[in-house]
Amino acid sequence: MPGGRWHLALVNLKLDQRIGKDKTATPTPIELSERGNHVLHVSLRGFLLWLLGLAISGYLLGVVVIHQRLESRYPKIELSYLDVALPTRWPDLNRKRGKALITQGRELIANKKGPQGFSLLRQGLARTPEDFSARLDVARIYTGIRIQPQAIKLLREGLVYGYPGRAYLELLFGLLTMSDQPEVSLETVKLALNQFEAIPEAERTVEEKRFLDKSLVTASIDAGRLEDAMQIAETRFPDDDAFRLRLLTETLIKTKRPTEATTLATHWATVLPSDPLAWRTLAIAERESNDFAGMEAALDQLDRLDSAHPDSLLFRVSQYHQTRREQLAKITLDRLILRHGASEVFYAAASDAFHEIGYDEGLDRLEREILEQGLSLHPVLWARLKLSTERKQWPELARLIERLKTSPGPRLKTDELVYLDTMDKLTRACLEGGSGTQRSLIEIVGDHPGALVLYQTLISALLEAGRTQTARQILVLAEGPFADARTLRDLRSRIDAALAATANVTPASTSAAANMPTWQEFKARFDSRVNSAPNEAITMFSDIRRAQPDWLEEHRTELEALELPLRARGNDPLLLQFLVRAMLARDTLAPENLLHLAREIYPSFPANARLILKETLRLHPENEDALALQRIWEPAPTSPPSSALP
Repeated sequence: MPGGRWHLALVNLKLDQRIGKDKTATPTPIELSERGNHVLHVSLRGFLLWLLGLAISGYLLGVVVIHQRLESRYPKIELSYLDVALPTRWPDLNRKRGKALITQGRELIANKKGPQGFSLLRQGLARTPEDFSARLDVARIYTGIRIQPQAIKLLREGLVYGYPGRAYLELLFGLLTMSDQPEVSLETVKLALNQFEAIPEAERTVEEKRFLDKSLVTASIDAGRLEDAMQIAETRFPDDDAFRLRLLTETLIKTKRPTEATTLATHWATVLPSDPLAWRTLAIAERESNDFAGMEAALDQLDRLDSAHPDSLLFRVSQYHQTRREQLAKITLDRLILRHGASEVFYAAASDAFHEIGYDEGLDRLEREILEQGLSLHPVLWARLKLSTERKQWPELARLIERLKTSPGPRLKTDELVYLDTMDKLTRACLEGGSGTQRSLIEIVGDHPGALVLYQTLISALLEAGRTQTARQILVLAEGPFADARTLRDLRSRIDAALAATANVTPASTSAAANMPTWQEFKARFDSRVNSAPNEAITMFSDIRRAQPDWLEEHRTELEALELPLRARGNDPLLLQFLVRAMLARDTLAPENLLHLAREIYPSFPANARLILKETLRLHPENEDALALQRIWEPAPTSPPSSALP
């Protein structure tokens, strides 16, 4: 190491002297300059230290810049400098960004900025798919804007990340029940149970386990596996458990074994004498056994348990009416009115109870009493309307709709008005055969999607009235939100059978269908006509559906994919809507393909292009390409209603 002074621990500038003979003489500066040269020494160690210091400084500066950028982009992010600086923490950055987006999205929703908040929630969930609360929020929004299949899919996918908790599962199980998918529901409950058993035993609760076991029993019953349900109830619930006793007793009643049901219900009432449900079930079992004395004893005990509430006496009226003891039913109803006749809540409960058993005389009595007291007739009118709908009494239904709209009482809600308008149009469609009345019903159902039970009611009524084509078009609308519903599959079979029985198939069409025994032959025939004779190609789809060949169900998806581009250039918007919804439900690339088709047909078929766009946004409300098209085609874009947001 050369001597001298080092600068910045990096360089040393030293004079190399050429010393003369007189080594003791001190040279002058001039002599030094004449006798020597300056030599620059660089420290390798110093250079490396400086290089390391600069690298560390640059790294720390980069950490600060990245930290600031992340905080500016994600205002709600919980981020420290160490999270950015330490590579071991980098894998957690994506999760923190997701959490920040979720927090920001919830704040926007709380501030009535639903669409923006919904978008951020979905982005955050994509980064943190294990966040069950965010997944639940997004599913609730999907449910609010009536995209149940997407909500179910989202919630079911979340189960792979662990056990989500009871609130999450209650929504998921409820949606599956409403969508009438018993096998999927049973499979989902089993998966949830497996995830529950995978968590540490210390984190499990008895209440959660009981909830899951009850859900498993219910799902097994819905799926038609009654023996499995009974076995689960017997093995997972104590002998004197109320749920187990109720399930077994009700099963015995449903399977027409009233004597055994009475024995078990008696045991239940003995073990749990303060449980009103035990005495109700015992009364029903005694009624089914035609033991009216035993039924009276059970009803008396029920009255003693809950004498202050009208439910026990309403139940007594129901049992008397179902056993055709009308005088006793009338006397009991008089007692009820004497005790509770000043309460509007009572009339609402009584109307619902009498609707369930079809007790017209009871509804008449309630109506007279309500009119005398000047209360609202709405509860009774709603009960009568439901009965008339179930009985297909169309003229009476039309009269009740008018009475509900004009009678004094609470202002009808928007959903109630839509329901009344739908029932009014159903009445006209069943009574009148004109295309205008059929179209009006289809349009209101298309504009205001409802629950599965509404579609069932409409389709069944239309089939009984002989309006098969209208029933088919309502089915198309129903299969959008409830594509896998068991009930709709049964209704489709009925509609197909009715159409096959009534269709006037021409000999040429019959021959064409008969000459296409395989999918390959149909496809070849279609390809030969799609460009040269598109109308004939379209007719082939109707013909093949009437013929119902064996291969149709297996190749229905491919058939619809061929049909969609032709229908997009046609004049059947309902069938086009069905095909678009079917594609969106089964194909992850459907939005891209459908939007390409919409752009292609827009100059010639703008209404159909907008329909495709609307259906795409309905299922994918944050699709950027769809939103861009919407801004071009529709100046005032629609957004999820604020009422749908949590």
